[in-house]
Amino acid sequence: MCEALRELMREEMQEDFIKIKAEGRAEGKREGKQEGRKEGRKEGRKEGIDKACVESIRTVMKKLDYTVSQAMEFLEIPADDRKRYMSMI
Repeated sequence: MCEALRELMREEMQEDFIKIKAEGRAEGKREGKQEGRKEGRKEGRKEGIDKACVESIRTVMKKLDYTVSQAMEFLEIPADDRKRYMSMI
């Protein structure tokens, strides 16, 4: 009887372990997807801002006949970002 009880307990523990493991995986996937979406939105916003800045630089250059440097100065683009925008124009 003791051996049968041990076997039953062992099976129940294995079932519980498998269930907990599956729940952990599902939760990890959900959290991973949420984090991925969050990162994707953040990256999308950054790309949108960059695109808008480049477009603004081009517009100032065209309408005011400014150089790239003059346009960025006019738009008060931070010095740290200017090299990156130069490469995008």
